[in-house]
Amino acid sequence: MVRSFVIIVTALFLWPAVESSAAEKIRVAYVAPSVTQALPWIANETGIFAKYGLTAEIVLITGSPRLVQSLIAGDVDFAFAGATALIRAQLRGAEVAILGSCTNIPSQKLMVGRASKIQRLEDFKGSILGVSQYGSEADMFARIALAKAGLKPDKDVTILQLGGHPQVAAALAAGKIETGVVAGLASLTVEKSGGRVLSSGAELKVLSPSGTFATTRGYIQRKRGTVERLMRSFVEAIHYLRTNPAGSISLLQRYMGGLNAEEASFLYHEQIDLFDALP
Repeated sequence: MVRSFVIIVTALFLWPAVESSAAEKIRVAYVAPSVTQALPWIANETGIFAKYGLTAEIVLITGSPRLVQSLIAGDVDFAFAGATALIRAQLRGAEVAILGSCTNIPSQKLMVGRASKIQRLEDFKGSILGVSQYGSEADMFARIALAKAGLKPDKDVTILQLGGHPQVAAALAAGKIETGVVAGLASLTVEKSGGRVLSSGAELKVLSPSGTFATTRGYIQRKRGTVERLMRSFVEAIHYLRTNPAGSISLLQRYMGGLNAEEASFLYHEQIDLFDALP
């Protein structure tokens, strides 16, 4: 497996920790609550950001295309968004710079509602499949998954954007749609409503960065030192996630809206194996 390219920035390991009474404030946005997008929270709550002279305001902006626009507009300094939306923005000339990713396998899941009779991907023909937004990571994953089953998106299956993973989960739980792509906490919402996972990125062997984070080229030019300190912070946050299950699960409980220990543990163990070990 190709190693997550976050680890290629080896020069960052030489960057010293910053001891300063005046921490620099950064604004970091994420697109959905999930283990692969928990690095800002881990770094903030464990004091890793403070160790490198940073303090973070962390905000949720659902839908990767919407979040990327917020990044381009300068509303946030760093964004955890789908790689597809980030790359599309680059291709259209936006000054977006991808810094790294947490995993090479997406945490996306194809799920069906409790009343669905669908058993295989091939059974999706004629159904309506909910995704967060057109052009998002969920949308791209849905199209790849359907193609693997020999189905043509927008012809054999109607893809409907609903705004974000929570909205897709709510529609599945309410029986308003039969199928959908969700990730993170939203998948647990569907399972609790009686829905089930039909397939996943890991099962389909879809190679796609997950937990992808980016900034703008202009920000790097203005604040290169800040970017380097953030990257080192994220490397340490990944190490904390992988080596401290109990502490990570406790933090995830708060980060994901007061989950109980059993729910947080489920999500942690479901996604932590997607992280590549350092070489």
